[in-house]
Amino acid sequence: MVYFRQSKNLGGKMKNKTKETEKLMAVHTDNFKEKGITLIALVITIVVLLILAGISLNLVLGENGIVTKAKDAREQTIIGHEKEQINLAYSACKTRENFDDLVTASELETEMKKSNENVSVAADGDNLVITFEETKHQYNIGQDGNYAEDVDWSKLEPGLYKTGTSEMIKSWQELIDDKLIDVEDSKLVVWYFTTLKDVEGDLVISSDIDEIVKSAPCAFWYQPKITGIYFPERLTNIEENSEISQWLPYLKKIDVAKDNKDYSADNGVLYDKNKTKMLWYPRCRKEAKYIVPASVTYIGQGAFNRCANLNKIEFKNSVTIGEGAFERCENISDIIGAENIEDIESDELSDTEWARKQPEGDVYLGKILLGHAGEMQSNTCIQVKDGTKRIKFVGNDDTSVSSVIIPSSVVDIASVAFGPCASLEKIEVAENNQYYTVEDGILFDSDKKTLKIYPRKKIDTSYVIPDSVITIDIWAFAYCTNLNNITIPNSVTKIDYEAFSNCTNLTTVRIPNSVTELGYDAFSECKNIKVTVEAGSSLTEDNLRAAGLDNTQFEFEK
Repeated sequence: MVYFRQSKNLGGKMKNKTKETEKLMAVHTDNFKEKGITLIALVITIVVLLILAGISLNLVLGENGIVTKAKDAREQTIIGHEKEQINLAYSACKTRENFDDLVTASELETEMKKSNENVSVAADGDNLVITFEETKHQYNIGQDGNYAEDVDWSKLEPGLYKTGTSEMIKSWQELIDDKLIDVEDSKLVVWYFTTLKDVEGDLVISSDIDEIVKSAPCAFWYQPKITGIYFPERLTNIEENSEISQWLPYLKKIDVAKDNKDYSADNGVLYDKNKTKMLWYPRCRKEAKYIVPASVTYIGQGAFNRCANLNKIEFKNSVTIGEGAFERCENISDIIGAENIEDIESDELSDTEWARKQPEGDVYLGKILLGHAGEMQSNTCIQVKDGTKRIKFVGNDDTSVSSVIIPSSVVDIASVAFGPCASLEKIEVAENNQYYTVEDGILFDSDKKTLKIYPRKKIDTSYVIPDSVITIDIWAFAYCTNLNNITIPNSVTKIDYEAFSNCTNLTTVRIPNSVTELGYDAFSECKNIKVTVEAGSSLTEDNLRAAGLDNTQFEFEK
């Protein structure tokens, strides 16, 4: 029973313990519930903190973060400081004696090392490449002191961009829709460039353009402010006489797709692919001097048209200059390497400072006789100096030149070379000249197939053209007022422009049926002439009228 009593007491204690346990369990349950809520809150808090931390890290370390911006700002400060050093050094070089000469790499490097020893300068053509060794920054400047643009045009969509940037102003289609450019059958028509007068920027031409051609003449007061132009890979033809440089007076830079098979660009200048032809020098470039690359053998028509900033040009190797290449380049005063010029139009440099400062006498450009400067005495004999290769013009008026002596070195005489020589009586050519010959004072080519010039004051009244002659050249008999009769053999196939113009006493001419080309104004101002056209001729009445004859001055044999 004791046991039972004990068990009874134990049961009471156990009962009490159970109650305590329940109380404790309740307390622990409540605590657990409270702790569960706390953990969730903690997790949420941590997540929020992580998000905030991520945002903060991005703000600090992201692409546009504080640290990045700080680095960019520091980089721009360094770049600005380096450019300031370059500008000061370059200005110092340009203020030296002979400031018109190109700044050399060694000159600029010497000047820059006065403030920074860790810098080097190398030449890249006329450009100068400056490298800062500590920052590895590199700058490319031209002889105008301007920095090369960093924009990669090949990655831009066709259209008009803010100058020197990748910020598009108008897309290619918008330019077409707004009628600012005109495209015809994959051809960009130059004339319509003029309508771009109200916009300014760099023009990236569409990749589907094959050609750039000239259409109608443009109004000069339209001056589109195109500063740069990019030619695509597909472009195969830029019409040489398109006169595009005239219509883009603000142009500073040209670039070409690297994979273009026909064209290339170097330092903003347009060339053919192999850089043997220099085609287009941007009109608005500020450089005072241009050195034609040694690889160039031909300078295209209008290549330097209206480049008013140029005052010095240098030719390294043999080069032929196309028509109008230096038209209106009035400030060109120095021509270096003129002996390398193979050919040039007679009046190409007539409006330049170089021409204006030529001393009185015959004017030579290297091995080319261009004409005469100053007054001439009557009955002047012009002795072309030995070594001369080409004669472009003889004398400078109508009355002074009486005779011309041509050396063996001459290989080419322009058709209009004797145009002003109204008093010319005689021409002499060295016996060993391989290209020309004289017979009775009359100039022929070496095989006598072309009659070049019949002296204006030759006293003979009639002349029989040798039957070796095929072509009667431009102005060949012009102003020969002593002639009243001339015989044209049936070997002649071409009578060129103004060949007999102003032969005022010429009375009878018979044109054989061998003549198939009759030049414009061939018989103009021949007041007393009667022309008979041999039966079987292909010439028409229109041909005769175009030659300067009216219906009373010609007849066709039947």
